[in-house]
Amino acid sequence: MNLPFQRLLLPLLVLSAAAAHASTVVYHPSSTQLSDDTSYDVQSDGTFVQEETQVRRINTPQGSNDFSHLLLPYDAAMQDLQIVEAYTTTPGGKRIDVTPDRIVDQQSGYGQDAPTLTDGRVKVVIAPALEPGATLTIHFRLRQKIAPYPGQFFGDETENITRDIRWSRTTVRMPDSMNLAFDAVDIPGGTVVSDQPGKKVWRWEFKGAQPHAPERNSIDPRDVSPRVQFSTFANVQSLANAYMSRARDKSEPTPAIRQLADRITAGMSDKRVQAEALYRWVATNIRYVAVYAGFGGWVPHRAEDIAKLKYGDCKDHVALLGALLAARNIRSSPVLINGNNHYWVPRIATPTSFDHAITWLPDEKIFVDSTSPIAPFGSLSPNLVGKTALVLDDGSGKARLMSVPLTSVATDQARGETHLVLDTAGNAHGETTVTASGAYEFIARDGAIKIRPGTEAEQASQWLGVNKQTGTGTLSLGNARDLTHPYVHHSQFDLSDVATLPGPGAFPIPAPLSLLNLINGRFRYVQDSTRYFPSFFLGGHLQEVTRIDLPPSMHVMALPRAAKLDTSFGHYVSDYVQSGNSVTVTRTLDLQWPTALLQPADYPAFRAMGLAVQRDLKAQILYE
Repeated sequence: MNLPFQRLLLPLLVLSAAAAHASTVVYHPSSTQLSDDTSYDVQSDGTFVQEETQVRRINTPQGSNDFSHLLLPYDAAMQDLQIVEAYTTTPGGKRIDVTPDRIVDQQSGYGQDAPTLTDGRVKVVIAPALEPGATLTIHFRLRQKIAPYPGQFFGDETENITRDIRWSRTTVRMPDSMNLAFDAVDIPGGTVVSDQPGKKVWRWEFKGAQPHAPERNSIDPRDVSPRVQFSTFANVQSLANAYMSRARDKSEPTPAIRQLADRITAGMSDKRVQAEALYRWVATNIRYVAVYAGFGGWVPHRAEDIAKLKYGDCKDHVALLGALLAARNIRSSPVLINGNNHYWVPRIATPTSFDHAITWLPDEKIFVDSTSPIAPFGSLSPNLVGKTALVLDDGSGKARLMSVPLTSVATDQARGETHLVLDTAGNAHGETTVTASGAYEFIARDGAIKIRPGTEAEQASQWLGVNKQTGTGTLSLGNARDLTHPYVHHSQFDLSDVATLPGPGAFPIPAPLSLLNLINGRFRYVQDSTRYFPSFFLGGHLQEVTRIDLPPSMHVMALPRAAKLDTSFGHYVSDYVQSGNSVTVTRTLDLQWPTALLQPADYPAFRAMGLAVQRDLKAQILYE
């Protein structure tokens, strides 16, 4: 949904490279949050005042850098933000206040990865005299002067477990006429005796936990941190009704929209073919532009306006696609989902669970996301796979939480075919062709559009180096934005010193040169012996077939032994066959798991599989 921030955040900590390996070093956060006291005073119309005071101790020089500039974002059209006071207390106990000229209000830098139209502002607080042992205190007041959803209030507080947090308290006050639902994990609290007439009060207090180092390939640590989410929405239907009450008319097909739909689907009678054509037109013709001006972060614009302007955010994409589909009597529904690496959805209905919108086609029973110009019809970005989404109309007129389908060996596949010719000097010329579908096609297309034209050879050389191969190459990427055909890409490469001739000797089978790291890429993060956080699991069917033509003078003494692994995560088999002066290597990996995440308890067994596969990938051909 591209929703604006509802919680003011201090800048993200800059994490040292060493922090990524909790199993090998002691983790010492660069700062310690000594206290954080937050209160929300809510009005019956959904507006509120948030008052917050944070006290943080600086532990290291890195901490001084991290917090020298505090960034506090807010929406100028809907919020007011006041810095009540901010000051540094030196290790010797001297207080040094932040003077007004050291508080700068400027345009938000949010959306640097995409064009942005926004009312977002950020107050930059430049902290003085920060050094290890100093403390930084900031007290600010946020007034939500316009409620995103009239009469509704929602929010969340999370104690990120990768940070050193000693104490925090969250208080919510609201009129007796309002009801608040909450879902708290590892933070005690709930209703307390009211300190104001006519008000209900809820309070949660957190008293610290051992911080954990962040880990690679991990979900957002906040998903497994102490947390509480709260909301006045009674259920998901009430949330869906609130969204649709302001979005439904934006998807009404006007005469202009009907004419556009007729033009796009001319000559097509099959409804699925029509839906695919309409989806493809929106995905490839409407640029993604984040729109946060006014209610733009919460409400889509009119479909006809989006079609004219040729840009919009995720909600706008959904509105336009919905209008075009409706013009052809094809049912669809907006879907709210999280587009980042958050997977936890609380047991209450709250907009804070979602930051992205996609589309559900109930008759085809598929999700589509037209904000991505590289996702074929029915395919989604891997970061959406397996997530819980709120479908605002499941086809029966009711809102429902649904799970996005997981990757599978049937739908998500990649195959690399490589032909290598080894010459008498031990060098090799190779060619690789890669075909892919599902999540792997998305990854390949995404990789292709990120390579600047003219840098294909440079990128190829870098990838050869990653695979510990010396040589040069180039990539033939084709048109990764053409959604009318499956995506196929090719490479050519020359490797030096593959084998030492004359023999005897041994050499491993060179890896394919591809946008996809294929089999080895599935086990990229199995170095650490244990994990604390869940990690992503991308399933599917991957195959590498490599034919090596050997020089006549080379005699093969032994081929690697065929491998076969059967595990709870899937299967791996390899085969090595010689025919004349050619050796054909076939390696196949099938991965399947019942969720999109691999839990820490399951990681050691998955790591054992990965290490076994990696050993086979290093197997060598013996020759003389």
